[in-house]
Amino acid sequence: MAIDEPNVIDVTGIDQAKGETLLVICDHLPWIIEEPDPLYTEGDHLYMLQSKVYRYLDFIESGEIFENIEKAKGTTPVILIKFLYPLSRNATNLVNNLKQYLGPMGVEVRWEINDPGTSDAPSPSVN
Repeated sequence: MAIDEPNVIDVTGIDQAKGETLLVICDHLPWIIEEPDPLYTEGDHLYMLQSKVYRYLDFIESGEIFENIEKAKGTTPVILIKFLYPLSRNATNLVNNLKQYLGPMGVEVRWEINDPGTSDAPSPSVN
């Protein structure tokens, strides 16, 4: 379950205290690609992320969320993107645009970065 599996909902959960259904995207790929001939480009990564978010949106809008997560009824859907690496400028712009686009539809977008080069603890949310 990861960013490169566009049709898979990676992780789900309910935060009853906040009244939220969390739909988590796990993004394990680096944004800064230092290899001269990478297996994917930043553009490919942006496309993977956008495709995954749109799949999650379809999961919500189609009602699949209620078929698969019984306690989701009456909660706010939250797409939480967990990045393993710091975002590029283009990735930050994409996430901000997705947040602005999906917010009025009643879907929150949040993200966290857990950079393996800094520590094992997640960094504070940047959204």
